[in-house]
Amino acid sequence: MQGFENSYEPLSNSDLKRLWKHSHIDKFGFNGFQLVNKKILRAEYQILKNYFHVKYFTFSKNRKVVAHIPFYKSKVESIPSCLGYLICSQKLNENELADFAKFIGINVKEEKKIIGPQNGHVNLGFSVPHFESQVNDIGFMTAPIDPINYNFYSNYLKWSVCNTYFAMNTKVSLELNEKVNTTIANTPGHIKINEISMTQYKSDIKSYCSLINSCMSGHDNFFNLSFEEDWQLLKGAWPMLNSKYFKFMYVRGELAGCCFGIPDYNFILKNGQDIRNSLKIVRHKNNHNRARIIYSCILPKYRGLKIFKYLRASVIAEMIKNGVREVESSYIDEKNINSIKNVESFGGYISHKFLLFSSSID
Repeated sequence: MQGFENSYEPLSNSDLKRLWKHSHIDKFGFNGFQLVNKKILRAEYQILKNYFHVKYFTFSKNRKVVAHIPFYKSKVESIPSCLGYLICSQKLNENELADFAKFIGINVKEEKKIIGPQNGHVNLGFSVPHFESQVNDIGFMTAPIDPINYNFYSNYLKWSVCNTYFAMNTKVSLELNEKVNTTIANTPGHIKINEISMTQYKSDIKSYCSLINSCMSGHDNFFNLSFEEDWQLLKGAWPMLNSKYFKFMYVRGELAGCCFGIPDYNFILKNGQDIRNSLKIVRHKNNHNRARIIYSCILPKYRGLKIFKYLRASVIAEMIKNGVREVESSYIDEKNINSIKNVESFGGYISHKFLLFSSSID
């Protein structure tokens, strides 16, 4: 298979940027966890290296790389290996894509199970948006809508969809505003809700890490990160956070849940522009009309008690005060019925889907 290679050395920045410019995804906005944005997301890529040996499959024509996909071989038995996100020239034909997929299959055949596309750090960024999604719906922490990756995984690699995740949108309206205010007014006295502290930021991130690990450990393809790893991810994130969108819920003094929202930065960011993107984030933090709830959780002992609504209402109220007209709750597993119902209770509806593929379905 002349022209196909696998290597532990990543592409040079010049080769990567050239391939990106000739790819089918350059027309999209900020594509988040891609190597072209590796500098601004360096902590996420360091987390990947903690748990995976990273290898790169490439296909070259006329001494130029025309297709590139990373492979993350797991260092931990309980974590499956992952195949990454395909970047390729628009000029590749079906036979060439099929041969590239065959080459990859030969090189990973010893793996019991592989999932993909993996385009983020270990517990974030799996999957590819369903090809019927709308471009404006896709956030900066996932892949762009991409029929070529969808086809590459399903038709060329012949992998199957193993998980579907929902994004759910909530339109701000007079009815929603009234419901939010009523819910807040009826919050029981034994429930307290506090926003994350910027003066005790590290301490609150430690609480967040413990809470996430306790709440999410049973979810598919999730495993616990240490506090040091979560701190590595979030210590530099404070400029993009609106503290009123990131809140904790306490039940009779016990930390019981959190709701982590951020402004939607997708429409202002550009690939590979690290300094400009950082400045844009600071300016946009308090001037936006769309927001996302990227993480929400509640301890298992409190599930089914219908108390998470008080926390969600408190966060949405702050978003509405800031002029937000639409709130997305991102990346909800289709099997997480409680979360789906909670979003629906505030007028949310399924807006688009994300698909995760696997080489082997259990």
